[in-house]
Amino acid sequence: MSTRQRRRVRETASVHFYSEHRDAAYGVTLDATCGVNRRPRPYRVRATTEELISKAHKTYIEGIERNICNDPSTFWKYVKGLKKDSRTNAEFTYNGVTVSGQEAADAFADYFSSVFVARVPRLDADAAASAAAATAAPLTVSISTITEKDIRDSVRGFNTAAAPGPDAVPTFLVKDCIHALIKPLLHLYNLAVQSCEYPTAWKLSRVTPVPKSSSINVPEHRPIAVLSVFAKLFEHILNKQITRQIEPYLDDSQHGFRVGRSATTNHICFVDSTLSEMDAGYQVDTAFFDFRKAFDVVNNDLLLIKLASFGFDTGLLKLIASYLANRRQYVKLGPYCSDGYHTRSGVSQGSTIGPTLFALMVNDLPKVLQVCKCLMYADDLKIYTSIKSTVDCESLQQDIDAIGHWSELNDMNFNVDKCRVMTFGRLQSSVEQSYTLLGCPIQRVEEIRDLGVLLDPQLSFRNQILACCKSANKTLGYVMRTASHFSDTRVAMVLYNSFVRSKLEFDAITWGPYEAKYIVMMERLQRKFARYLFRRVYGYYPFLYPSLFVIGMVGMETLEVRRAVHTVVHYLRLLRGGVDNPAALSGVGLWAPARGAARAAPPARARPPSHQ
Repeated sequence: MSTRQRRRVRETASVHFYSEHRDAAYGVTLDATCGVNRRPRPYRVRATTEELISKAHKTYIEGIERNICNDPSTFWKYVKGLKKDSRTNAEFTYNGVTVSGQEAADAFADYFSSVFVARVPRLDADAAASAAAATAAPLTVSISTITEKDIRDSVRGFNTAAAPGPDAVPTFLVKDCIHALIKPLLHLYNLAVQSCEYPTAWKLSRVTPVPKSSSINVPEHRPIAVLSVFAKLFEHILNKQITRQIEPYLDDSQHGFRVGRSATTNHICFVDSTLSEMDAGYQVDTAFFDFRKAFDVVNNDLLLIKLASFGFDTGLLKLIASYLANRRQYVKLGPYCSDGYHTRSGVSQGSTIGPTLFALMVNDLPKVLQVCKCLMYADDLKIYTSIKSTVDCESLQQDIDAIGHWSELNDMNFNVDKCRVMTFGRLQSSVEQSYTLLGCPIQRVEEIRDLGVLLDPQLSFRNQILACCKSANKTLGYVMRTASHFSDTRVAMVLYNSFVRSKLEFDAITWGPYEAKYIVMMERLQRKFARYLFRRVYGYYPFLYPSLFVIGMVGMETLEVRRAVHTVVHYLRLLRGGVDNPAALSGVGLWAPARGAARAAPPARARPPSHQ
């Protein structure tokens, strides 16, 4: 063998050895015989790596599509990951200083703790029962025992994808293993009820800051509290038993946190009443109130007195007093946790029983009104009355003063800067009166957003329709871009229904358009998506096909038809008791013939026509 041949054999062996060990690190195998005299080119390794990444991503997407019904949390986690989330910000601004890491967690804890009252409440159940003895209701609200059925019924509705509490016990573990946990939980829950002592370990909650907007300013965040799953289960059982006893005695003006009621029922009551006065030729003056940190500043001593006056027995009062005492929170921001701080006022954030306690706290508020009608949704309050002369304006002012006096007696202050007054009517010249709350003037506006719906003076909802279409059109682009990641067109329908149609149909039975141009404006958004979906399903764009044909071919219905169906379903549920709205039910008139009317007066038999 010549020297040149021996050199070539050595080069071939070295290149082969280099290729095997070098390409093993990249997860690929290259043919060493492709160039025995030179090393493999880097672009070939890069291309192979990108191809493998693309195949792995495609396999991951296909897995999400296949398991969208069995594992929806993974699908929505991927979809939300495609959107920009300001919660991933590493730096924040607090009092003009940029903070991050542990300093940011401490800054959030300092801000969230500042809204609570520093005074330590007494929480004396016996004193509260004595103070409310003269005004106590005839009913008795009590909880005697908790059964296994109560635990099973409550845990059945738990969301297994919910975040674990401070004890790091996941919800799915408790729900799947309830057959093994039900005996010890039943013993603990009944022991707490009998001893009237709420477990201290369940009073701690973890708070996560969630931005109200894209701002990185600390005050522009709201706290989302998470409790232990065992605490939530216990609260759910207590709240269910309490609500069943007090529901018939809650004021009809409250539409929040009640079964069969919602923001839709609130809007229907207001719109029906206001439009009837406007049709009669009058104007309606409405005052919108804004509580300052309503859920955080509730005086717990006053709350116990109101619970006692509502009929809560001493044992249940002691249990709730123990529940409210010495509650603590801490802020978790990524891997950083702040020190704990006490919440000595308000109802517990993130709790199940907290909203019910707040509803009982403000249940006597409508009783201070003399003339005006009142509607509430949790802490959102509005009062309104028909204005025929300045005398009616004075009556409205007196009711506003009564509400201000109630807020002072109950230690629940209003944010006067955010309170508004608005006049609804079609008159050429309306009566304009200035109103004040606790000596401060209330700002008069021509447009206001009430429970997510924009109201204008004529209740035409034109601005609401424009704002809704604008927001839905922006979201539609995101839906189309996200749907392109998936080959299954059903995923595109899921995204459209969740992000776009939900905007177009939220409370639409109240503000749905009646003018042709606004109906077309809303339908145009759905037609755009329908044509996009048609191209995905059939492989070509329907340039010349009518819109109704395209919508039918992709299995959709027009928004106008859906609004009509939702309206009929809502009122059928109202008649059958599924929706609790006495004011709307009183306006539904049904006429039917008497039971024997058809037999008593049979229709005359038609005479056959005569032939000439």
